[in-house]
Amino acid sequence: EADIGIGPISISSERRRSVDMTLPCYDFVGLQLLVAAPDSSANSVSFNDGFLFARALRPELWACLGAALLTTALLVTLFDRFSPCSFRNRPPPPSNEVSESGGKVFSIGESLWYSLGALTQAGDSFDPRAPSARLIVAGFWLLCCIMHALYTANLAALLTASQLTASSVTTLRRLAAQTDIKYTVQRNTIGHDFFERMADIESKFFNIWRSSIEDNGNGAPLTHGAAVWEYPIEERFTRMLGRMKEWGLANSTQEAVSLARTGSWAVFMDTPLARYYASRDCRLRTVGEVLSSRPYGIVLQKGSLLTKKFDMAILQMQQDRTLETLKMQWWNSGHVNCPADARSIGLKLSSISGIFVLPILGVCLGFLALLAELTMRRIQRCQQTAAEAARLQP
Repeated sequence: EADIGIGPISISSERRRSVDMTLPCYDFVGLQLLVAAPDSSANSVSFNDGFLFARALRPELWACLGAALLTTALLVTLFDRFSPCSFRNRPPPPSNEVSESGGKVFSIGESLWYSLGALTQAGDSFDPRAPSARLIVAGFWLLCCIMHALYTANLAALLTASQLTASSVTTLRRLAAQTDIKYTVQRNTIGHDFFERMADIESKFFNIWRSSIEDNGNGAPLTHGAAVWEYPIEERFTRMLGRMKEWGLANSTQEAVSLARTGSWAVFMDTPLARYYASRDCRLRTVGEVLSSRPYGIVLQKGSLLTKKFDMAILQMQQDRTLETLKMQWWNSGHVNCPADARSIGLKLSSISGIFVLPILGVCLGFLALLAELTMRRIQRCQQTAAEAARLQP
């Protein structure tokens, strides 16, 4: 059996029952999250997608929306053609009344332009005159209103999810409330014991609550108007421990560090150990508050005569700053100067560059349409000139 144990051993009441522990020889430490640095996160790739705005709806939904646009335009054209109440088929006014001047004949082109204006909420100067065509347009308007709301909500959720990385989860509450970023702890460590102990405490609290609302032996409940499902305490650690066991506990420190480097895992680790790896690898960083803070100490056999001598030596080293000097010596050696995180919370040009393709495409098509219009007009003028010349010939 060893007389002395030196290492990252935290002082706890459970250990003091079996062994002697010296005065703290290191700062208070606890559990902290070790995660991947933002630039190395795999989730940041999707946020640089220039056509991210188009992914807010699935392709089949975009196709249905386009089909609804074309169907509405076709039906408006047909109803405007055959309805006796349309502007095209309006009856001639009596001789003593002024003719109706405001209106539009909805050809297929005008109907497509009208439907596109309704979809983009741009509006139009004239609506269909026939009540039957207006009912079709009203249904399409309702569809456009709902689709605008759904698209806005989905795009906001997509932008939020694309920025969600392990490094963005900075609190225990936020980590426990989501499942996109997995988290774990090394098996058979003080961190594992912490979650086991907290889950056991929550279980005991729940048993006390359940017993308080059950029969007390006299036929009446201790707490009237209460129920098991009204349990007022959130079982956060029980839920987190269950998820970590389901996703898998790390079997070694190297495995835990490798999981953190993937960008989709957050690992609970002793604060000095987590900061050590983060200070020597720019792909890693520590986030969040420190949990279950406690100091490090040296372990000796129960009732050892060396315990007081070690305590006196530790006090002397604290007084003459020997411990602080050793700490600076070991922490500063091998430290890597990582570039500062210069990420902005705003949208980048690469995230929405695809949007500018749409107006550019419209400009290009407009120029082509203008060229076609000028060509057709020139052909018509040539034909008119040829016809006049043929008529003037004897």
